[in-house]
Amino acid sequence: MSKLVHVPVEGAKPLAIQDENATGLYVVKSAQAARLLRNDRLLAFLSVFLAGPSVLSKAALQCQLPISTCSRMATRLLAQGLLVVDSVTQRAGRPITRYRAPGKRIFVPYSFEHDLLPDELMRRITQKRVTEQSRLLIEAGRKTLLRSGHASWGTLIYADRQGGLVMRPDFEPGRTPALLDEGTPSYVNLYASELNLTGDDAKQLQRRLVELFMEYKDKSGTGGFSLSLVLAPKA
Repeated sequence: MSKLVHVPVEGAKPLAIQDENATGLYVVKSAQAARLLRNDRLLAFLSVFLAGPSVLSKAALQCQLPISTCSRMATRLLAQGLLVVDSVTQRAGRPITRYRAPGKRIFVPYSFEHDLLPDELMRRITQKRVTEQSRLLIEAGRKTLLRSGHASWGTLIYADRQGGLVMRPDFEPGRTPALLDEGTPSYVNLYASELNLTGDDAKQLQRRLVELFMEYKDKSGTGGFSLSLVLAPKA
């Protein structure tokens, strides 16, 4: 059952927030709340509390923001039910407030984001992943170049079988290293713009990719890697 929580935020009046489904899925209830979740800085701030209960000082340190800025951000999220009070304790005669997200996961209904979904939201999420993975691929490529003695790498330009223009990074022509060698960094950058499959083959490929992803995603090794899988049908 929901309970009424009075929210003390530094410099703000107490707010009454509905604390619902704190251990499961929280469904956004207003367009105003959905708009807040489009703000990258607010999302980064909220991610601290999605990971578990925390205090504003920790969020300020993690987000590299002044505590006053974090207090204002907390006030905005609290007002829309996107942040709730987890506990208030006394330390040296002053209250220490711990906050958390209203659930472990937050769902924004289509009705509140119809101007973003699916095109813009998918583009925004994918672009963030591509930007980070591009940086990591470049670093792995540099290590491979040094190991194999290659002098440079560049852009390979050619036409695929349908006549479409393809531009991709590549090593010096004719000297591409064996990426599966033991001493080569473990990275892959594969792209097929002309993959022609039957419906059954496409579904089988989809299932095998998902199975591979699920098999490895919870491994507990010491090496950190970034992985994304994209299979999309052409219109």
